[in-house]
Amino acid sequence: MHCDYELLAHKLQRWNNYITNYHLPEWDAIPDFGLYMDQVITLMGKQLELFQVGEERLLTSSMINNYVKGGVLPRPSQKKYSRDHLAMLTMICMLKSVLSL
Repeated sequence: MHCDYELLAHKLQRWNNYITNYHLPEWDAIPDFGLYMDQVITLMGKQLELFQVGEERLLTSSMINNYVKGGVLPRPSQKKYSRDHLAMLTMICMLKSVLSL
């Protein structure tokens, strides 16, 4: 039982270190060229992994398509997503757990 507490304490310390050092990318660090859907999903997954709960993905291509159809996100230009799209998707992913879309 003592090992369980040590393991839990170790995991909590790792998470605390991670969240303490976590920051969203600054505007200039967001890619300034068009990304295709798969590239957006990969980038956003890495960028927002801290906010992921369990196995549920924070962002899928279906979600992005629904955000575009619903007017939450502007349409991509020639199937490429811009820096503005990435910034908006970051905010959507962070806020969707507390706000209703």
